[in-house]
Amino acid sequence: MDKLLSSWSSTIKSLPENYVFPIDSRPGDATVPICSTLPVIDLEKTLSLGRQNAVEQILEAFQDFGFFQVINHGIDDDLVSDTMRVVKEFFDMPNQDKASVYSEDPSKKCRLYTSTYDYENEEIHLWRDNLRHHCHPIDDFIHLWPEKPARYRDVVEKYSLEMDKLSSRILEIICDGLGLGPGYFGDGLTGTQLFSANHYPPCPNPNLALGLPKHCDANLITFLLQDEIYGLQVYRNGEWFGVEPIPNAFVVILGHQAQVISNGKLTSPEHRAITNSTDHRTSIVYSINPMPDSIIEPAKVLVNNANRPLYRAFQFKDFLKAYEVKKDYNEGALGNLSSKHDYEDLHSEMKADKDLRWFDVEFVPENYIFSKENRGRNHDIPVCDSIPVIDLAKANGHTHQPIEAVLAASQEIGLFQVINHGVPEKTLNDAMSVVKEFFDMPSKDRTGIVPHMKNWIYTNSTDYAKDGVHLWRENLKHPCHPLEKSVPLWPQKPTRYQEAISAYVVEIQKLSLRILEMICKGLGLDPGYFNDKSEVQLLSTNFYPPCPDPSLTLGILAHQDPSLITLLYQGNSTGLQVLKDGEWINVGAIPNAFVVNIGNQLEIISNGKFKSIKHRVVNSTHETRRSIATFVNPTPDCVIEPAKILVNESEPVRYKASQYKEYVHRNKAFGDYTIALQNAVQSES
Repeated sequence: MDKLLSSWSSTIKSLPENYVFPIDSRPGDATVPICSTLPVIDLEKTLSLGRQNAVEQILEAFQDFGFFQVINHGIDDDLVSDTMRVVKEFFDMPNQDKASVYSEDPSKKCRLYTSTYDYENEEIHLWRDNLRHHCHPIDDFIHLWPEKPARYRDVVEKYSLEMDKLSSRILEIICDGLGLGPGYFGDGLTGTQLFSANHYPPCPNPNLALGLPKHCDANLITFLLQDEIYGLQVYRNGEWFGVEPIPNAFVVILGHQAQVISNGKLTSPEHRAITNSTDHRTSIVYSINPMPDSIIEPAKVLVNNANRPLYRAFQFKDFLKAYEVKKDYNEGALGNLSSKHDYEDLHSEMKADKDLRWFDVEFVPENYIFSKENRGRNHDIPVCDSIPVIDLAKANGHTHQPIEAVLAASQEIGLFQVINHGVPEKTLNDAMSVVKEFFDMPSKDRTGIVPHMKNWIYTNSTDYAKDGVHLWRENLKHPCHPLEKSVPLWPQKPTRYQEAISAYVVEIQKLSLRILEMICKGLGLDPGYFNDKSEVQLLSTNFYPPCPDPSLTLGILAHQDPSLITLLYQGNSTGLQVLKDGEWINVGAIPNAFVVNIGNQLEIISNGKFKSIKHRVVNSTHETRRSIATFVNPTPDCVIEPAKILVNESEPVRYKASQYKEYVHRNKAFGDYTIALQNAVQSES
């Protein structure tokens, strides 16, 4: 109780050091003019001229100023005056009569305190005492309110009920103005209502102190009742202006949540409370807030392709935590989040507390939208029924049918699917399951190790951009050869990741060698020809979350693989497309099948008989896609050139010999493998 200003402020002649604000934040000696243009709306008169007239006036005030004063609002003047009197009576009581509600515990639903809830940790205190309590629903909280003055509960109950009605009227008018449906600001957005009374005693040095520093309100909307003493100031166009008290009027101030819901059409104003050296000042704030779990986001009717959402969705309780983090009384800021960038900073604060992801958006952000020639299409693309599906079980007999099928597919398309390949279904399911677990983990557990450590690299969507545009995917890649040395360097979470993926890699190594031996036979190469050209395996897992508008972005840009061959397991999800005869076509998802891509190196070795096909990944509005790609590559020093048996007078060398590492060096950017392949082609001269 001794900390209350009312306990000691009248006994001092100079301001204590811990109440002195920095020069840039304090009022100083500058004269702040009373603003004559601040809107004053006569609600009764305005409504008598038609509801649309009231809608236009209120909306214009919130757009231009972020607040207005309302008179003839329908609340009886006697009740308004009586409420101000009973609040002043409360602050004038001896400390022992106020002791029952004094508390330094911010969780209390009714408490009297000084400065802020965090008094002990503040470097600079506010020049005010405050009584705050919940008042909706009243029956749940009235028993906690002050028992003295004896009429306090009765008066404030009546006042609170009237304020609830007035706030509903104003919010419905805002609904009309924004084109929202009736009742949009229902219980979830207005379910927490607070009564907050401020007492500002005379201050020995008002030019050094503040009753409240510059801030925007964190709530939905505020109704402020001032007594006859001036003290409210608003910040507009880089200047401070005073708000003149009008008897029985309410200053209606737009809060942060309404600014977000309006998608920035309405403005939450910066304001502060100054002190004076002669008069006690009292104000009463009636604050309308969402329920803690309410989701706050731009109203859907206000968002479209021409009006992108300026703010991400968040829970109100998360906003409040981040709002408190943004407080800085030393700099004269109280959770001020007035710009789009401030909200982006706020979102970062909320992500630290709640693992919101980059794809938790309703519209595709600008930095994910590719140029028209690179983006996906907004019309249906057919699934190609001409992509070969090869049954490897038939290769166990004496027939050459599977080998001929692999050869034909590699020559004509550069891609085929294999079934009955010998990889156990359980191994496939375990691998895909653990990949899902990895991408579902909290972000702190997915953070990768730096690339030069040569173990594993996790890439969030925001970590990589092509020409400033991000891919709609996350990626984890790591080496798999030699397996015994690679496994300990893989992710340790999920705990079964190393076991499940190592079992998968063992099977893929067998399958890749089997397919390469079939290619050897088909091309007439010696058995084992690809042994030294397939020693390095790189595993790359991809996570493609649902996308609000897949026609604007891509999971992976069009490219050719720089590998020898690639084995892709895509589970049951579609998204892979190949460029065939100048048209993009979908590759169907066959359960437990592998998609086999011919890579650039095999095209070179085949002297152009095989084609490395251009492909990409598109996203889905509703479906999450996960895939596991295994790139089978040569060692860095391996020289890649057309196989000599495939070169003769009628089939001259079409590609230059090159070490694989040199080839890779020419391919730093994803999607440029095509250019490097063209550079490797021998000039006919």
